[in-house]
Amino acid sequence: MAHKCKVCGEEMVYRVGEHYRHTERGMVLYRDVRQYRCPRGCPGAFFDYRYAHPVDEPERILGFIPVPRTAVNVVDPVLYGGLFLGYALFVAGALLVPVSAAIKGAAVLVVTVLALLLVRFMRTPAEEPGEQGE
Repeated sequence: MAHKCKVCGEEMVYRVGEHYRHTERGMVLYRDVRQYRCPRGCPGAFFDYRYAHPVDEPERILGFIPVPRTAVNVVDPVLYGGLFLGYALFVAGALLVPVSAAIKGAAVLVVTVLALLLVRFMRTPAEEPGEQGE
């Protein structure tokens, strides 16, 4: 919902930042406060605290999960879990196929070797861009 200027009717622009607010605890600093103002400079700028949160309260995801203070790597566990699940499904499917045991063993061996090479390749650190030997 766009706010309109009460003087000229122009659509107001806003910027997000921090601002103090009078509360029962006294002056409290809020983050994510929207300051609406008219682009023509009309009087009537105001602060919108609907999406704001006090700075001293920890931020939360979905309202109940606290935001971690350090960076969290969720890509690697999900990737390794998916690769392991795919490998397990392939081995189970290969064992259920009605062919000779030698072909089953060879297929499982080839996929296992490729999976180990993939894991080894993924664990080697990549070169940073611009860090090439001269």
